[in-house]
Amino acid sequence: MSEKESLKEIESALLDEESVGKTLRLLQQFIVDRPDPAVSGMLENVSQDYELMKDFMLKGYQDDKRATLYEGMLRKLYRVWSYLRVSVKIQESQAYRLAAMTLPPGNQSRDDIRRRLESFVQDVTMLSLESESVNRPTKDALYASHQAYIAALFDVILVSPPWNADTAEGFEQLILSPTIDTNDAQLLVSAVMLSAMNVFDVRKIMTLINVYGRASDEHIRQRALVGWVFAMPDKTHRIFHQLWDKVSELCKNETLRRDLLELQMQVFYCLNAERDNDELQRDIIPNLMKNNNLQITRFGIKEKEEDPMQDILDPGAADRAMEEVEDSFKRMADMQRAGADIYFGGFSQMKRFPFFNTLSNWFCPFYVEHPALRGVNEQLEGYKFMEVLLRKGPFCDSDKYSFALALLSVVNRLPPNVREILNSGEAMGPTDTGFDMSSAAYIRRIYLQDLYRFFRVYPYRNDFRNPFECESPTWRALFFTNDAFDRALFLLESRELKRFLLKRKHYGATAEMCAHYQEPTLAEDLFMRATLAIHDGRYADAQTLYAQILHRDPDNLRALRGRALADFYCGDFASAVKGYSMLLEKHPDNRHDALNLAISQINCGDVEQGVNGLFRLNLDYPDDKNIRRAIAWGQMLLCKSVQAEPIYDDLLSSAEAENADYLNAGYCKWFVGKVAAAADLFKTYVQKESVSLADAFAQDLSLLTRNSISNIDIKLMTDIVDRDKQ
Repeated sequence: MSEKESLKEIESALLDEESVGKTLRLLQQFIVDRPDPAVSGMLENVSQDYELMKDFMLKGYQDDKRATLYEGMLRKLYRVWSYLRVSVKIQESQAYRLAAMTLPPGNQSRDDIRRRLESFVQDVTMLSLESESVNRPTKDALYASHQAYIAALFDVILVSPPWNADTAEGFEQLILSPTIDTNDAQLLVSAVMLSAMNVFDVRKIMTLINVYGRASDEHIRQRALVGWVFAMPDKTHRIFHQLWDKVSELCKNETLRRDLLELQMQVFYCLNAERDNDELQRDIIPNLMKNNNLQITRFGIKEKEEDPMQDILDPGAADRAMEEVEDSFKRMADMQRAGADIYFGGFSQMKRFPFFNTLSNWFCPFYVEHPALRGVNEQLEGYKFMEVLLRKGPFCDSDKYSFALALLSVVNRLPPNVREILNSGEAMGPTDTGFDMSSAAYIRRIYLQDLYRFFRVYPYRNDFRNPFECESPTWRALFFTNDAFDRALFLLESRELKRFLLKRKHYGATAEMCAHYQEPTLAEDLFMRATLAIHDGRYADAQTLYAQILHRDPDNLRALRGRALADFYCGDFASAVKGYSMLLEKHPDNRHDALNLAISQINCGDVEQGVNGLFRLNLDYPDDKNIRRAIAWGQMLLCKSVQAEPIYDDLLSSAEAENADYLNAGYCKWFVGKVAAAADLFKTYVQKESVSLADAFAQDLSLLTRNSISNIDIKLMTDIVDRDKQ
C-alpha cells in the first residue's frame, strides 16, 4: 500500500469511524517507515491518555467529560495526520516540493513577520518624500527585496503544518492590521486558502472566516469569503463541530446567503469561459480582425494604406465597417456585463512568461511597482498606460500582468500613433463595463477569474484540489450542496440558483441541486425535475412529474405541453394526440403544437389526417424544413414515395440537411426502385452516425413492410452496405 493510500485509510478511521484506537495503530504503523520525532512525541502522549481512559472505564469510573476528551484525542490525531499529509505532498507533488525548497523568511515568528511587513510600508512612505530621480534605484531595490520576501512567505504558509491557536491568531491579526500593505494582506489570504484547500486545517479556515467577518478592506474581505468557502471539506465531520457551528451561525444572515448565491453564480460564469470564448471566436473576433486598420509585419506594426478606389466603388464600406466594429464591441460589453469571462481565451495563452513560474504571482494583486514590470515601466516612461491599466483595465490581475509583460516585447515596434494612444484610455478599448469596480461583486468576480486561470493553466495545477470541478462525484464547484449549508435556510437561494443553472444549460448541476434541495410540493420544483427528465431521456419519469402538476392544476398550459411532449417521446402517440389537440384549442396558431399533433396522428395510424394537417401548415410556413420532413415521411407511409422524393432531394441539397435525412431519403429511393442510389444514401447515413443499419431497419420495419420491402430485401441491402463499409 502506498503512503497516499495509507493516509486515506487513516483519515477514514479518524473522520468516518471516529476510532482513536484504530487511528493510533495505523499511525504507529505508518511512522515505522517514516520516523519523525515531533509526530512520535504527540502519538505517545495521545496513546498514554487513551490507555488511561480505558483503565478508568475498566475500573468502573464514570466520567462526564469522557466524550469531550475522546473528541479532543481525535483532533490531536488529525493534526498528526495533517502534518504527515503535508510531508507526503512535498514528496509527491512538484508544486509543494518547490515551495518547500524556499528558504524560510526570517525566523517565521509572527512578531518578525509583522515587523518586516510594517517596515516595508514605512520605507515606501519615506521614499515618497524624496525626488523620483534620487529614490528610483532605492525604490526598485526595496520592492524587489519585499516581493522576494512575500513570495517566500506565501510558500511557507502553503506547506505549513496544522496551525496552533497562537499561529492562527497571529495571522488573523496580521492580515487585519491597517499597518501592512493591502496587497500583502490579500496575498496572505490566498496562501492560507490554498494551504487549507489541499490539507484541511480547521484553524486556517476559521482564520479566513474571521477575516471575512472583520475586514474593512473589501478586497481582503472578498478573498477571505472565497477562501473559506473553497476550503470547506466535502463532508462534515463531528469532531470539527466548532467549524460547522460557526458556518451555521453565519448562514442565518440573509446578506451572507445572498453573497454566497452571487459567489456560486460567479463560479459558473467562470466555468462558461470556454463556451464564451467559442462565441467570441466564432461571431465577434472575425469582425474586429476584418475591420482593423493595423498590419503586422516582420518589421513591426504599421497602419494599412487606404485604398483610394474604395470610396468610389463602395461609398458606404467605411461606415459599415465602423458599425460592425462598434456592434462587436457592444456585444463584448454586453457579455461582460452579463458576467462572462470574455478575456480567458486570449489571456490563458499568455501565461508562459517567467513571471508565472513563481507560484505567488498567480494570486498577486496588480501593482505597477512589481519588480517583474520594471522593464515595462522603463519602456513606457512618460506614458499613462500603466496607470490606466491599473485603474480602468477591465481585466483580472493575472491578465493585467500578462498584458503588460506582452507589451514589453512589442512596444518598440509600435507605430507613433499607437504609442500615443498608450497615453490615453483608448488602449484598453471599451473600459466602461457598467460595473462599479469598487463593489464587492466586481472585486470577487475578478479574483475568481484569477483563480480560474490558475487552476486551468498553471503547469502543476493537478497538485492542488480544484474548486472548479463540476462533475460527478465531487461537484466541488457546486458548493451549495455542501453539507455545511443548512438546506432549510437556503431554500429561497436554492430556487434562484436552480433557475440560473437550468437557464444556462448546466443540466448536471441543476439535477444535483434538485437532489439536495427537494421541494416536491412546489410546482416549480416538479417542472424543473420534469425538464431534466426530458433532457436526460427519462420520458416516463417526465410523464409522471407532469401528471402530478396537472392533477393540481389541470389547465396549466406549460404542464400540458410538457406532458404531450413526454407522451410523444415515449411513443404514447394516442395520449400525445389528445394533449396537442387540447393545446391547439387554446392556441390554434401554435406551429410546433400543430406539427407534433400531425406527426402523432401519423404515428397513431391516422396517416391521412396527419398529412393533411401538415399540408395546411406548409401553406403557412413553406420554408420550415421540419414540416417538409414530416410531409415526406407521411407520404411514404401512404405509399406515395414518388411525391416524397423531390422533398428529400431538396432537403439533402440544403445546408440544413440532418443525418436522419440520408436514412429516410434512402428509404424513399428504395421504394421508387432506385436501389443503387438508396444503398449510397444508407452508406452515408451509417458513416455519419456510426450506427448499425440493421437496427435502423428493425426500428422502421412497419414502414418497409408497408412499401413492399421483404425480409430478404432487407438482408440483401444490409449485406450490400456492410460489405462496402468493410
